[in-house]
Amino acid sequence: MIFDYKLKKEEYFQSIRLYTRNYDREGKRKIIVNYLSGIFLLLVSLYMILSLYIQLNNFKKTLPDYMVRILINQLFTKHFAYLAMIVLCFVLGIVIIYNGYIYPSRGKIEKSIDLNIFEPRQVEINDKGIFSWSLNNETEKNSYFWKDIEDVFETNEFYLMKISKKKIFVLPKRMLSTKIQSDFIEKHVTK
Repeated sequence: MIFDYKLKKEEYFQSIRLYTRNYDREGKRKIIVNYLSGIFLLLVSLYMILSLYIQLNNFKKTLPDYMVRILINQLFTKHFAYLAMIVLCFVLGIVIIYNGYIYPSRGKIEKSIDLNIFEPRQVEINDKGIFSWSLNNETEKNSYFWKDIEDVFETNEFYLMKISKKKIFVLPKRMLSTKIQSDFIEKHVTK
């Protein structure tokens, strides 16, 4: 089957994000590391706050009120290091968790874009593999044989074909009829 192929920029970003978050081992690992380190920093800041609270309660039990006020005053006016560490751990924890949530970021994806992928193309899918060529430049041809394609993943909107560790071929479902999709799933989709 031969069909017209025009990948939209938004589809590209969405598919790369889906692939990296759900099917790429390195992407999953980075996300988990971000979440765990962010949670660790949040727990450290919580521990520091709780230890400060417990220490203050102990001071209130053993020391007179005026001494407790002097200690609190020194801690929060002269010695900002402890308070700064609490705030820094809390803010860094939130930033790191957010980075894990948005990974990979749009900016990171844009740095690695090959603008040729957004040009109109013709794509042929047959029993040998996937072949595509640019409508603007007939000499620019790409061939991906089924034996070289490591995995084919199906999502709600795309078929994602893993060509190599850092390269995938994105096939939006909107470009294929339901009959062609069912044949494609039967023959080639692995996950």
